[in-house]
Amino acid sequence: YNNNYSETNFDLLANVDKDISKDFNLKALLGGNIRKNSINNIYNVTNGGLIIPGVYSLSNSLVTPLAPLENEQHREVDGIFAGATLTWKKMLTLDGTIRRDKSSTLPEANNSYYYPSIAGGFVFSELLKDWKWLSYGKIRANYAQVGNDAPIYVVLDSYTINSPFGTAPQTTLNLTKNNPNLKPERTKSKEIGLELNFFDNRLGFDGSYYNALTFDEILPVRVSSATGYTNEYLNAGSIRNKGVELSIYGTPVK
Repeated sequence: YNNNYSETNFDLLANVDKDISKDFNLKALLGGNIRKNSINNIYNVTNGGLIIPGVYSLSNSLVTPLAPLENEQHREVDGIFAGATLTWKKMLTLDGTIRRDKSSTLPEANNSYYYPSIAGGFVFSELLKDWKWLSYGKIRANYAQVGNDAPIYVVLDSYTINSPFGTAPQTTLNLTKNNPNLKPERTKSKEIGLELNFFDNRLGFDGSYYNALTFDEILPVRVSSATGYTNEYLNAGSIRNKGVELSIYGTPVK
């Protein structure tokens, strides 16, 4: 077998970092990305064993090998994005982003999906300078949505070209039914967290709660073989992840 994979990215970015006033700072980003993926491979095996043992070559096949299996796949995702972060006195931070991707692996009517997010942070320790034992304290919250496209070539049905039957060409229909009405997968997540440092940062604590829902997952679902297929691609999956993350760190000896 011989497998080849390549990815090419084209990026354009514009940044700004400006103090609007004594108390306000603005960071902003505008950009675009074009990502191209290419996969191609070829595979074959000897037929009937080897003429000369230990010589692993297709031409050393006892019987003429069957036609090789060849596969070629291409994907392109075009994205545009923007983001801005506004900070007040290094104490309050508001961050927002938006991205739109358009993928070649989705149906034309549903090939765009968005990534909006918003996050906020409040460093409340800036108001508690008299508390010498508290080095740093911050509360944060964020919400985000992420999109994802489909695997390559699962929208339109296609045929596999097989070895000829005598002089007659042969093709077969794949056993998995593709779907021209697929929608992009999406994940919506939210998180809140608290970060505390004590005693000149000798002791610290970080805790957060998260809740994420992934829906419209693109999966090959089992169907009755009476349809002529064994599976069909559908927006069939939904998964929820939620939990608590806690970490404690410190420097007991310095």
